[in-house]
Amino acid sequence: MPSNPLKLAIQRPSIYRVLIRWRAVANWSERALRRVTKERIGVLDLVGLPSIQLTVAGRNTGILRATSLQYVPDGDVMLVVASNWGSDCHPAWSANLMAAKQATVRRREEQFTASVRMLTAVERAQAWHKALGFWPNYQIAQEMAGDREFRIFALERIQ
Repeated sequence: MPSNPLKLAIQRPSIYRVLIRWRAVANWSERALRRVTKERIGVLDLVGLPSIQLTVAGRNTGILRATSLQYVPDGDVMLVVASNWGSDCHPAWSANLMAAKQATVRRREEQFTASVRMLTAVERAQAWHKALGFWPNYQIAQEMAGDREFRIFALERIQ
């Protein structure tokens, strides 16, 4: 089966760098596609990358916040990397995840509760290595982020 041409395109570092600069368009497209498909499909699905819609309570307000994320499959665990498109600040969803023990995960038609664990030390280093093996462009985002070390979370289905 031939590879997805969109995935092949954004795997190229030069195109990925352009996408990072045009991330507002990518974010708008994600919201529009999610709305049209009743939250089942996002841009990452079209590209052929594994994605989830993660819902977690805001750490200060308790209001449920949903965000679409790429994940790295690791057995029964989903690794999510808080790259924030290479920004020098952490994404808000990662701070909310740090304060949470559980989150709701939607993957296509499937929805479930997952435990949340921020990885540190050796476990984080191993996850970073897996993430780079799965999506080497995380390295481009890390270079753009400067000294900010990306937070990495393990999500594991509990029901």
